[in-house]
Amino acid sequence: MSHWKAEYADWTLVSRYVKLNVKNDEFIFTAIGKENMINLLIGEKALFPTRDIVLENTYPNKIYDYSDFTQRVKDGKVKYIVTRDSVQPEKFLDAVFERYEKETSLKGYDIYIYKESR
Repeated sequence: MSHWKAEYADWTLVSRYVKLNVKNDEFIFTAIGKENMINLLIGEKALFPTRDIVLENTYPNKIYDYSDFTQRVKDGKVKYIVTRDSVQPEKFLDAVFERYEKETSLKGYDIYIYKESR
């Protein structure tokens, strides 16, 4: 199997896992870099599929209000965070990820889940 076919298989496995476990009002945040294929495979449940635009333009220039994202993180509506290399993000924009715990690892990706209380 070629490198890219193997990568695609990994991305598909991770995206299916998180997509199958979210409710209609829940979302998934990927913290893997500015752009990644997993966001495309997650589809409408993925937050910030074009993070480079957010990080380099709309957020610093205050073009959009991202307080809804911060509130969704606080309320647990961002059910999963997907990372790589066992690095759990502490925050993104103004949202702090203090209520997330590692649920599992799949093909080098770590999946963190929102926990009601710690």
